[in-house]
Parts: sequence; C-alpha cells; structure tokens
Amino acid sequence: MLEWIREFIMTRLSDNRDRARKKWSGKKICPRIQKIVEKNIDKAADCIPIKSDDWNYEISYDGSRYIVNLQQHTCTCRKWDLTGIPCNHGMSAICSQSLEPQDFVNPCYSVETFLEVYKHAILPVNGPQLWTKTCLIPPLPPNFGRRSGRPSRARRVEHDEPVNKGKKRQRGQKKQPIRLKRQPYQVMCHYCGGTGHNQKGCERKKIDHPTTSQDANSNDQTTATKLTARKKTAPSQNKQKEAAHSQPQSKKRKGVEVHATHTTSSANVPSRRITRSTPLPAATEPNQATTTGVSQHLQSFGQHFGIETVILF
Repeated sequence: MLEWIREFIMTRLSDNRDRARKKWSGKKICPRIQKIVEKNIDKAADCIPIKSDDWNYEISYDGSRYIVNLQQHTCTCRKWDLTGIPCNHGMSAICSQSLEPQDFVNPCYSVETFLEVYKHAILPVNGPQLWTKTCLIPPLPPNFGRRSGRPSRARRVEHDEPVNKGKKRQRGQKKQPIRLKRQPYQVMCHYCGGTGHNQKGCERKKIDHPTTSQDANSNDQTTATKLTARKKTAPSQNKQKEAAHSQPQSKKRKGVEVHATHTTSSANVPSRRITRSTPLPAATEPNQATTTGVSQHLQSFGQHFGIETVILF
C-alpha cells in the first residue's frame, strides 16, 4: 500500500511538471484562472467607472456603488480580497486605464509559481534485495490474535477527553468540566400569565369570576352527596338481589304462570296446578256462553291429564 502511494505521487509530480513546461509556456497565469478573468471582463461592460485619481475608482453597478483601489488590489464587494482575482468592478477600473488584467492577479496563480511548487521530485528507491544487510532482528508485524476475556465494545477515550459520571476515568485523563444543571419545569398560569400556579388555583381568576368558583364548589358538594347515597343504597340492593335468587323461579308461558306442586292422585301421577296471574276481563252478558265453554274445556283437559285447574276471572 505504501509503495503504491509513493509511486503514485512520484508520477503525479512529474506529469504536472512536464505539462506546465510544454503547454503553458509563454503564459503568465494558469488556464483556469484565465477563464475566470475573461468572464469578469465580460461582466465589466455593465459597470460605470468614475475615476477619483490614478488608483481609486467609484464603480456604479446594478444600482449599487463600490470603491476599487488598484494599488492595494481591493474592492468593497470583497471578492477581489478573498480570491485574489479581480472582480468585475476591478476589471472595469483596469480596462478604463487600458492596463493588463493578468498583472493584477495574485502571484499564486502564475505559471512560475506552479513550476516552483512541482520542481521537487521523489527520488527512486532500490528493491529489498539491494538493501544493506545488518545484524539486527528484522521488524515483524504485531500479533492480531484474540485476547482472553470478553472484548470491549466501548470506544477508546483520549487522554484529554472529559468522561461522564457513569464512566471510570482512566489514568492521565482530565476531569469533566463544569456542566450546567437542568432547569426545573415551572408551572405557568394561562389566565394571568404568572408562574408557580395554574389556572385552577389562580387568585386573580377567583376575584374576576367569583361565581365560577362557587359553582365549582357546589358541584363538588353535590357529587360528594351522590357518592355517599350510592354507597348507602348499594347494600340494600344487593340483599334484594340475593333474596330474588334464593326464591324458586316460576315458568312463564305467554302470561300464564305454572307452579309445580307435587300432589298425589289416585294413579300416583304428579298433578300440576295452573293459575292465571292476569285475570280475564269481566264477561258481559252476550259473552257469558264463551267463558263457560272455555272453563269446561279446561276442566276436561285437566281431568284427562290429572291436573287441577283454577281459573281466575
């Protein structure tokens, strides 16, 4: 890897040096900087230079005015100061005096500086077979075997890096600097805008709206009384439910209650007593025959099956 990096840098330096000598001969500045200068010259056509003296100009461009100093190579737009290449305002002042723009470019962009930078070269190196032999033990790479114990997943902390409270500080490591404490949360009232209380306990709201506080107190009292009443009535309701469950249930069939009563007949057949809980409407004179017929029919039905029938009219 290191040998490849050495060879790459060696060839890069030689290529840049040869290119500058062959292609850029007779030029003052590098080709990329020359393109930027030409663009600024084209933009300088929209500028209006106002001469103050041989070096100071006031340039009017796009509704704004800038001061250009050709001697110090500065412009109030700061582009010339930061890049070292004359801006469009500076080019307007340079062209007004028919001067050469390349003379006002920073020397770091010149071809001479480029060749001076790349004139140094990395010298070639012989192979390992031609190296001088010594009696010392040749260096070997470190061992990458697995260590005993569980490997640590924590990142290696630098000697000058602060450590949190939960971590153990290593030898030669600085203590943690002073940290700001966490600010406690302050309750804020949305009615008066004060702190330390909320809207429910705001004294100003109680003064401005006394009725609302009284209504709230009355509502609290009514709810308290309702809760106490429910607690008192709950045991009695539970007792009624238990008593209802303990009583025998009756079978209902379309308005007729059937109660099973064990009675012995002559044939030792359990008899049933049928009672009607809802009395029939009083029979009028024209319907008297129908009621008697129904009663006779029910009595015959009960005698046939051994059931006592009691009809409530």
